[in-house]
Amino acid sequence: LNQEIQARPIRISLSSFEENHCYAGYVSQREGEVVISYLGEDQEPIEILIKENGVTILRKSGNMNFSKDQETAVHFQTPQGTLVFRVLTKKMFINAKGFEIEYSLSDEYGNLAYENHLKVEYTKE
Repeated sequence: LNQEIQARPIRISLSSFEENHCYAGYVSQREGEVVISYLGEDQEPIEILIKENGVTILRKSGNMNFSKDQETAVHFQTPQGTLVFRVLTKKMFINAKGFEIEYSLSDEYGNLAYENHLKVEYTKE
């Protein structure tokens, strides 16, 4: 049974170490998770799934899964082919208005490529 609660318009504030963005989007609930959907910078559809124990960001170029103190793999599609990275979620805080995540991204050999702090908050339009 796929129950989805009707999507409500929201304003999304996304900030990281390097950038801050605001988007118009929608929030709904589906099978016990909060679903945020919006169009990114290049009009790419992005969906964020927030569960009690983790966050998944779904994009055409690759999906990222965040689960506290766990390492997950992400496969990014590029014009040169698929790149594989490891995501280590160092800190995660989830509440009713969004989430904060600190994570590192390493290449498939374990070399640190990137560290980031991602904060996503949403409010009613």
